[in-house]
Amino acid sequence: LCLVILIWTAVMATNRNYAPIKRLFDILHDGNGIADEIDYEIMENYVENFRKQAKQMRMQIKGYEEDVKSLYLGKLLLTDTNRKVSSEQVEKWGFFGKYYVVVLYQFVEAEVEPGQEVPEDYRKDILEEYIKAYLKECVCCYVMEKNSKVYCVLNGNGESDGIFCDAVRERNKEIVENLTKVENLYCDAYMSGCFMDLNEIHQGYYEVNQVKKRQINSEQEEISENNCSIEKVKNGIQENLLDVN
Repeated sequence: LCLVILIWTAVMATNRNYAPIKRLFDILHDGNGIADEIDYEIMENYVENFRKQAKQMRMQIKGYEEDVKSLYLGKLLLTDTNRKVSSEQVEKWGFFGKYYVVVLYQFVEAEVEPGQEVPEDYRKDILEEYIKAYLKECVCCYVMEKNSKVYCVLNGNGESDGIFCDAVRERNKEIVENLTKVENLYCDAYMSGCFMDLNEIHQGYYEVNQVKKRQINSEQEEISENNCSIEKVKNGIQENLLDVN
């Protein structure tokens, strides 16, 4: 009797364990019919394919999320929009730092041979690498390339906003120097003031373009003054020659 009970218990336990596996096999089976017996090799292939498809879907979803993030941040940077990003979304995007600055890198368009044009987003990708390598104070960044301009929203920490800005300014000098020496890319960097909210980066965009405009005007005035000085020297020499004669 004990033997019969033991055999009956073993059969029931086997059926209990077998039934979920059979149901899982039936769900995973993708053929024209359902096999009467479970083929564990086929089942393993089904599970492996499911795992690969799930991984591909996660990568696609992540890609879509990055596209949405890039589009939203681009609009936030370039336009004075009333739409605000919540603090939860800011953290989800990885902006955990306290301070924000916007930096404009204005690249000089160099003449290149046909077929040797700079690939799209080449400057953007190079800058992202340099920012990660040099700007240790920066915990997250958003980089957008627009023609020969690259706008960088830098987010990071420091003992104060002034210390953070000074650190970014000093590191930017190194970045610009190495872009010239190593990458043969020539650019000028213009930096905004410091902000404490991602929603204020459009003000940073406005500031860097104003800084660039003021610097260009200053350089033009300096050139004009130098030209005037040269003209004065020439006129003085001519007057002296006339006096001698």
